[in-house]
Amino acid sequence: MQDELYVRRTQKMMDVRHMLKTGGEDRLKDLRLVDAIQRLGIDHHCQEEIEALIWRQHVSAKCCFDQSEGLHEVSLCFRLLRQEGYYVPPGGF
Repeated sequence: MQDELYVRRTQKMMDVRHMLKTGGEDRLKDLRLVDAIQRLGIDHHCQEEIEALIWRQHVSAKCCFDQSEGLHEVSLCFRLLRQEGYYVPPGGF
């Protein structure tokens, strides 16, 4: 019974890591996924993937504050970038 539970949890964590590695076309969905993982407290299991996703957001200018779709997306992107140590000017949006 416990072996089944362990296998299911491991598979779910592998699925989450895969979603983080591939990233999607929807940047808000990716940012929400990172936020949810951090709030659940399991971000230490996939820290490399989270860092890579945030780096892709930063480098590819997907977190463009002046062309964003909403305040939620801007604030989430701002917080995650700052949290990972990227410089984001506060007057950028």
